[in-house]
Amino acid sequence: MKIISLNAQGLTEFTKIKRILTKLKSFSPDIILFQEIFDYNITPERLRFKIQTWASIWQGSIHATPYVATFIAPHIKSTLTFESTDHRILNITIIPPHSPQINIRNVYAPADNTAQHPFWSNFPPISSSLNIVGGDFNAMLTAEDHVSSTQWK
Repeated sequence: MKIISLNAQGLTEFTKIKRILTKLKSFSPDIILFQEIFDYNITPERLRFKIQTWASIWQGSIHATPYVATFIAPHIKSTLTFESTDHRILNITIIPPHSPQINIRNVYAPADNTAQHPFWSNFPPISSSLNIVGGDFNAMLTAEDHVSSTQWK
């Protein structure tokens, strides 16, 4: 199984997601985990529209929030099982052909250092079954490690 995780730094433009998916196609990914996909004030209606637009170039399942999106290849059955109240965590259960069920967690942790402790303190438990956790954890030890539009505090 091939999984790619990518901080997209915004996917508001259709041409950008199209370029990314075209480039990633050569890797034949089964799952793509995107983080930092939108401005975070997007309405639910606008997000649904974006997902419908993306579906015109991705034939599999798409599960998305204002922060993360998980694209699942069409040959893999998937179900959204959890979305955190802050929309930074998505859990998807997949059943690949001829394989056991796998739980995928896509995470986009806050880049703001002051918001990280509350986020990780309230991180939902991970089930004991087979799991894959990926994403952008924004884990920096020093200000020099931080390259973002969000200030290190």
